[in-house]
Amino acid sequence: MRIQFSVVEEFLEELAQDAHLIEEGIIRITLNYQPLEMKPLALLSVHAGVIINGKIVEIHHSIGHVWSPASRGTDDATVRQKAKDVCAQVEAKASACGLVIRRGMFHP
Repeated sequence: MRIQFSVVEEFLEELAQDAHLIEEGIIRITLNYQPLEMKPLALLSVHAGVIINGKIVEIHHSIGHVWSPASRGTDDATVRQKAKDVCAQVEAKASACGLVIRRGMFHP
């Protein structure tokens, strides 16, 4: 079973409530770039997840479109910074809950 959030605050609330139940005390977090077909753009998302009582609890938070590959002089710096800010928010809560931060995401 998977429990998925799209709102960061809801995911963070779940982390805080069940931090003591998270398997191995590990949270996985990564930036995900999903290429758009036939375009030099990708959808940038933040993915984070933990395992609680055998269930994957995760967030897939879409941030916006960025050039792929990244190029100088593009106007997607704001989108990339927002993704970094969301990661930092999740990592801060994870650290406050005593979790170990690892990169990557869960797959079915």
